[in-house]
Amino acid sequence: MSTGTEGKKRGLLRGWLAAGVAGIGGWVQASPSGLNNIPTADTCPEQTAVFQTWEGFGGGEHAENWIGVKYGLFKNAEIGADWRTTGDPHLEPQFQAKYGVDIGEALPRLAVGIANVSGDTDRNGDPMPYGVLTYNVRQWFRAHAGYGFQNDNEGAFGGIDRMFKVAGLNLMLCGDVIQSDDGDNALLAPGLKIGPADGDMQGFWGTVLRHTAFETWTTYTTDGEAETYVAKLNLIVGF
Repeated sequence: MSTGTEGKKRGLLRGWLAAGVAGIGGWVQASPSGLNNIPTADTCPEQTAVFQTWEGFGGGEHAENWIGVKYGLFKNAEIGADWRTTGDPHLEPQFQAKYGVDIGEALPRLAVGIANVSGDTDRNGDPMPYGVLTYNVRQWFRAHAGYGFQNDNEGAFGGIDRMFKVAGLNLMLCGDVIQSDDGDNALLAPGLKIGPADGDMQGFWGTVLRHTAFETWTTYTTDGEAETYVAKLNLIVGF
């Protein structure tokens, strides 16, 4: 296999790992690359866009639909925006940006970013600066840990993920936890991501599946509120 083909496959896979999240009842709505309700130190590959749509429901609330996009602006730099399409959204975007740093081969990857940036903090909440580390533990699993500095809602977060190969697809099992309500409570979320097919998968469906990923997760709260659910579809496009 050529070096170019291998590079393209690695780029698509990293794009899936950086597919990102944002759940209703969660922590931020502008969704940086990450697991379920937390960001990780992953960033979109350079000149790659991830178009997303997701549905959140449960918790005794009406279902909400969101659309979004994140883009690898240059190496290790990601920008993105999300819009809610249900209720009374007025199509107001919420923005995010992140920059990652590879400290060293045997050290965690570091990223700093800001999420939930909008023109109406009364409606959408304050911006959320954060820092996060991602570390590959002996190729067994990846561990993530960070801290968010949102006004009146500061808190730590963490998570783990492990990827498997199943029938030519990349399957990730993951879970995360994040403090909420200014540290008084927490959100816990197990999830599943089914990501781009291997390059060896041929034909029409092989082409489609190499550029798509599906995610789903459930969020449980420690304050006694009902759980919420998210289903999310990602389309990965390189430029």
